[in-house]
Amino acid sequence: MSPTAQAFATSGCAVIDRLLDPQTVAALRDACEPLLADGPGSQPGVRRVLDRNPVLADIIRSSPIPTLARTVVGSGVRVVRSILFDKTASTNWLVPWHQDAAIAVRHRVEADGFGPWSIKQGEPHCRPPREILDSIVVIRVHLDAVDGSNGPLRIVPNSHRQGLLESSEISRLVSAVGFVECHTDAGGIVLLHPHSVHSSPRATHPARRRVLHLECTRAELPDGLQWAEGFPLDGP
Repeated sequence: MSPTAQAFATSGCAVIDRLLDPQTVAALRDACEPLLADGPGSQPGVRRVLDRNPVLADIIRSSPIPTLARTVVGSGVRVVRSILFDKTASTNWLVPWHQDAAIAVRHRVEADGFGPWSIKQGEPHCRPPREILDSIVVIRVHLDAVDGSNGPLRIVPNSHRQGLLESSEISRLVSAVGFVECHTDAGGIVLLHPHSVHSSPRATHPARRRVLHLECTRAELPDGLQWAEGFPLDGP
């Protein structure tokens, strides 16, 4: 196991500085701008960005990101959810302490262990069995530098080992263990386990903070369920 994969497996998070060169970062920014221009304006993010812009998908596939994904997930890895976040002075939102416990799928299909169900921006979501969540690695691609002033991701180390927690348990865990802030330059990567307890404060100096959020897994869903997206990082 590589040092990056080992660090991630141990703590549920890892920061990799400058994985992408400035030219790749610039190309990703250019590919993202039309998505933001066509997006909902005051909303903090745009969903299904790899489906919306094939150029963006091509840049990612030709970057070091697929190699990283294979290192921490394995061969046959796919992006099953892609979101572009854009924190600015006008979209300076607060994300409270939580765990990611739901997945996005194409259609609702009743399957044992999947549920309850909800709809987010037109997409069916459900809570899957734990082994599905444990198969997912979130790769957060930073298109701008992030530090303590512009709303960094905060993570409670090792919290992914606790399973799904109630809100009161999350509060006690944060108080007892504390958290780390994930700072990195443009082109840096943050790896996150969905069950890791995490949050993001409002920016105190809201310079732009664009992040590509890529949920990656090799897992297949049962009983006719399909991931909302299925972008293969090993090639078309």
